[in-house]
Amino acid sequence: MMNITMIPYQIRATLLQLEPSTDLNWAKVLYEIFDEANIEVREEIDRQILKPKEIQWNRTENTFEFKITNSLETLKHRLDNERMRSIANKLSNSLHWLEQITDCVQIADYLENTLHQIDLIPVDDHLGLQREKLLIRRVFLQDVAKLVRNLNIHIHPNVRDLTVNQIKCFIIEVFIKQQLLGYWFKPLLTKSSNLFAHPFFKYFIVSEQKIRKFDIVNTSEFIYLIAPIQHFEQNPYSIRRFLFEEHIEYNNQIYLTGLVIDPKQISENAYRVQTDQLIQKMVTIQHQVHRDVIEIVQEFESFTETKLLPFLMQPLGMVGKNSDLVAQNHIKTIEQMLIANVLMPLRNAVKNDLSHLEEFEYLFMSVHRILSEILSHYRDFKEQPALFFNAHVQLFEYRLLAYLKLLEKRKDEIFIPMSKQEWQVMHERSQQPIKKLQEIMFDQAKDYNELQLYIQQLKYEQNQVKGSLLKKIVKGGKVEKDILQAKHAALLIKKQTYLDVLSVPKGLSKYSVFIEFESLTSLSELERHYAFPSGDNGIIRFPFLMKIPENLADFDFDAFHASMYMD
Repeated sequence: MMNITMIPYQIRATLLQLEPSTDLNWAKVLYEIFDEANIEVREEIDRQILKPKEIQWNRTENTFEFKITNSLETLKHRLDNERMRSIANKLSNSLHWLEQITDCVQIADYLENTLHQIDLIPVDDHLGLQREKLLIRRVFLQDVAKLVRNLNIHIHPNVRDLTVNQIKCFIIEVFIKQQLLGYWFKPLLTKSSNLFAHPFFKYFIVSEQKIRKFDIVNTSEFIYLIAPIQHFEQNPYSIRRFLFEEHIEYNNQIYLTGLVIDPKQISENAYRVQTDQLIQKMVTIQHQVHRDVIEIVQEFESFTETKLLPFLMQPLGMVGKNSDLVAQNHIKTIEQMLIANVLMPLRNAVKNDLSHLEEFEYLFMSVHRILSEILSHYRDFKEQPALFFNAHVQLFEYRLLAYLKLLEKRKDEIFIPMSKQEWQVMHERSQQPIKKLQEIMFDQAKDYNELQLYIQQLKYEQNQVKGSLLKKIVKGGKVEKDILQAKHAALLIKKQTYLDVLSVPKGLSKYSVFIEFESLTSLSELERHYAFPSGDNGIIRFPFLMKIPENLADFDFDAFHASMYMD
């Protein structure tokens, strides 16, 4: 049996978060890892992680180089679509304006508004256009990151004494990086970090975090404490939010949503005292929540931290013919663990245990945070060599992502107080897409199958005709004509079915997730994936995943019909 060199989980997780276009210390991180790793692990890191990130490793010198090969300036000539080339050109011109800006609030407004406009670019479900739009988005963010490093920024007076470097670092290594990585952004300072061992963190910051629920975000130079958001639609890492200080005049109070800690200064007593005073000004979200609901969330957190994440961290070093089966079984176990420990208790809680809106809001925000964390760890798990190109592993990630997106879309149909009758109505609504698809297939399959049988019968007659000269003279032309007509009729049914199927997620967008469009991930242009709620009110099962080819010619009617009844 051949040996597979494994990249240790924690190293792989660190490297997958590495973004050389934003991280000031990306090379330092690599040197530290390569100093400890043997040559086999180094080679695997280079093959699996560095090359896809366009980082070149010079083996002889043991040095690293990163060159951004794309910019809006080059993209505006290279994109296939004329409208997308025009958008890239306008964005490229807008960067010349940004070069002149010194006000940090104006920079925040420009960056957040421009990103919002890019996200609103209509692409009409066209996968090729979506790929170009995502490329424009990524390259715009990389161009801005490079430009912001060199801007001469003016800072407004503030109680935190923020420095230019602290604001630049937040813009680039927190906001821009989060926009590049999306759901897979995992910035939190790990408990294994040396900083966590420092008494100031261990005894003060961590105990304050338990009360205030802020995120401890790690970057190359600074640690950022980010206050929790009240509504999931808000971005906790918004630049505007971070810069804003709310002054309440009647009680002479200032409220902050973000703080900066400089690790180089935490040994100084005066600095620790000042940080303590600022933390007391941080926004906290008070919840009037029953103890039972808090315990439900604590159980979810405990399961994730002590059971699920350690299970994901186990290396799957299997080789040979059974590797696909091992991966498939592993995914089934992960799914069953999540259903038993998160999905089922979540359904029971929202259906039976909660009483008022604030409890529902608290549970939604907590579950959203936990699932986002699981999703980012799942990405590290699936990057193991044994799982590369494994369809089961990839498809479960789509379902995990879709479950989170459907909770967001259907928040007002799940996380609200309901009677049994109202719950049943919401459940029936959640099942609409799958029922509609099954109805379409049921209606069309009868005619399609009859035509297939008719074509087989005609082909049989055609073979009989070939064997007889008399039959060939009398019937030959008619049989061929009938076959062509029947095939044309079958093609029309297939085309109508294809169009009807694609109309379902469009017409029921609240109950569907178009993975390629809603994940900010550029995937295959050959097929598209849609996900729909499954199980009691779409909660107790991961979504049903529908795969459909991009081109009608590749649409297999029978295989698609069969897939409608498998999950």
